[in-house]
Amino acid sequence: MSYYRNIFLNRFVWDNMPEEVPENILEWWAWTSPVVFARDNAADMFFALPVAGWRKINLYWRPTRFRVVGGNGYNREFGTDDSEVLFNDPAHTIPYVFIQRYVNKIENLEQIADLNTDAQANPIVVYTDDQTQLSTENLVKRIKKKAGSLILRRQSQGLQIEPKVLDLNVEFKGEQFQAAMAYYENKILKYLGVRNVQMEKTERLITSEVNAANSEVDYNMAGALETRQIFADKVNKRWGLNISVRVRPKEEYRLDYAEAMTDVNTGEPPAREG
Repeated sequence: MSYYRNIFLNRFVWDNMPEEVPENILEWWAWTSPVVFARDNAADMFFALPVAGWRKINLYWRPTRFRVVGGNGYNREFGTDDSEVLFNDPAHTIPYVFIQRYVNKIENLEQIADLNTDAQANPIVVYTDDQTQLSTENLVKRIKKKAGSLILRRQSQGLQIEPKVLDLNVEFKGEQFQAAMAYYENKILKYLGVRNVQMEKTERLITSEVNAANSEVDYNMAGALETRQIFADKVNKRWGLNISVRVRPKEEYRLDYAEAMTDVNTGEPPAREG
């Protein structure tokens, strides 16, 4: 779950936030709840806190009063007349609730896949009698040592009955499990507005299918962005601020792979050419 939350937290960048409001706190709270942005005149500060409860539903079934609680015990109710509320998207979905369902499915598949993988290392089960037990044990030892050939003579080994081997082979279904987990993960990533059409799958899709999948991603991202932009406009209009929000461009991920790598012999970053 933390993996997907990290993706969620890095989708948007908020600029020009009031000094007392952490830059990414809106996204932090929006993961689990709508967020109230308001000004506490007595404390002379702006803040953003998750909605802990709401009441007074209006004509359109929208709440108009919101309770917020801070980690230091701050507890107060605000309304649509003195605060602005950020929802995650036009449908007011809660990301944690939506994604948790599919994470549970992925975790369940991983557990079953582990059982299927473990089942590939089956014990050798041989049905025999007391007189042939020692000979059978020696045979099994040779099998475990991956003997290239096994020669067993009935008389010299004193076998009185025909040993029977119980077949415990289980079909390995790794690819099926991986495909199922990728299916559920793709639902999560599309919800988050992240394109995730796997290369091997792309080759089998026609252009219209790829475009349809990308459209879902774009709609989700556009809806989330527009909701935040409308919220920012309302905040700016109410308090004369200049906050803004934008999709985080890839260029802002400043990971220098050359610096991150280390030489296997020296343990130091590789020397730069020139």
